[in-house]
Amino acid sequence: MASNIKKILLATDGSAQTFQAATYASQILSGTEAEVTLYHTRIKVPEAFWEREKDPLWLQSNEALRNWELQQERKIRDFMKKTRDIFLAAGFPEERIQIRVEASQQGIARDILAESRNHYDAVVIGRRGFSTLSDLHLGSIANKIVTKLTGVTAWLIGGTPSPEKFLVALDTSKAAIHTTDYVANLLGGSNHKVLLFHALTPMDTAPEEYPENLPEAYRARFLEETEHRIRSVFADATQRLAAAGLDAVNITSRIVTGAASRAAAIVDEARRGGYGTVVVGRKGVTAGDEPDMGRVGYKVTQLAEDLAVWIVA
Repeated sequence: MASNIKKILLATDGSAQTFQAATYASQILSGTEAEVTLYHTRIKVPEAFWEREKDPLWLQSNEALRNWELQQERKIRDFMKKTRDIFLAAGFPEERIQIRVEASQQGIARDILAESRNHYDAVVIGRRGFSTLSDLHLGSIANKIVTKLTGVTAWLIGGTPSPEKFLVALDTSKAAIHTTDYVANLLGGSNHKVLLFHALTPMDTAPEEYPENLPEAYRARFLEETEHRIRSVFADATQRLAAAGLDAVNITSRIVTGAASRAAAIVDEARRGGYGTVVVGRKGVTAGDEPDMGRVGYKVTQLAEDLAVWIVA
């Protein structure tokens, strides 16, 4: 499979979700020339703590702490090797897999964000792995990375998503073209199935600036015009995907009307249709209050607990 996606950062933390993220990424990238960096940043015990080691009362606890720290280092390096083996099994040459384990400089999330600026095409992260609280929909570190990542596409992996089918959520913004091209660059020449999707809410038939008692004929006209614009976007996206080598038979489209929530409609459609990956643009026509991310994309990341979500920069 030909691909312009060349450099991938996989943030690891020693969790089962990281293994799932690695498995998913290795399947998506198999056959490409992508280089993968397995990256782990860890919080070390402050040096000031060790300055007390001359105190006899601290000697025993210091030794135990040092042993614990060494044990954690061995565990993460063993984990990194097992993660590398996943990519090797998928056919990646060993020279295209790099392992990096570093002491944290600014905190885990900031370290990963800083590393992401080194010309990566995607940052892959498990949605729950970085959180020790099982009741969180999205781990705090993963949430910081996804919302603050700029200029780089994020792959947020939840559960064990299938890598075969993609739902690409598009709107009428300029970002739709970039989102389509990103998918085309990665999936061109493959047999993946792609659904181009858009959900229309009541707002699309009666914008806020119009009166509530707007005649149904006008509402119908607004809806028709909006659908026409979306179908035009779909036609352009289909052409771009086909030009990249994706079989046109595997490209379909769907517009849902009357959705109470655009984000919920996207996630519901993905689950109903067995689409393991949802692709959204970082900013669409509705730029929200959430930092560095549109409302719809942000809500999708919160709802899609068992899916892979690509937030295309």
